[in-house]
Order: sequence, then C-alpha cells, then structure tokens
Amino acid sequence: SFILFIQAITVDQRQRLLLGNQVVDQSSDRLARAHRLALQSEEIGTEIISSLGEQREQLERSYDKVCNKALF
Repeated sequence: SFILFIQAITVDQRQRLLLGNQVVDQSSDRLARAHRLALQSEEIGTEIISSLGEQREQLERSYDKVCNKALF
C-alpha cells in the first residue's frame, strides 16, 4: 500500500511536469510569434520613415520652385 502511494505521487508529479512543460512550450511559441511581429513592425516603421523622408524632400523642392518663380 505504501508503494502504491509512492507510485501515485510519482504519476501525479509526472503529470504536473508534463503540464508545466506544455505551458512553457506554449509560452515560448507566443513569445516567438511576438518577436516576429515586433521585427515586422520595425521593418514597416523603417520603410514608412524612409518614405516620409522622400516625400519631405519632394515637398521642399516643390516649395523652393514655387518660391523662386514667385520672386521672378
């Protein structure tokens, strides 16, 4: 009976360990997905900043042209 008690505890501990491992695996998967999303967001942000910089340069050139024509 004592051996059955010990075996029952061992089975319970094994089940808890397996459940704990599942939780860790799921958390790792979520973290990996979040990391990929952060990298994608960073890439998109970099592209937007670059595009806005180009647009600013175009606007400045257009403004300069308009101001130069207005002076003459």
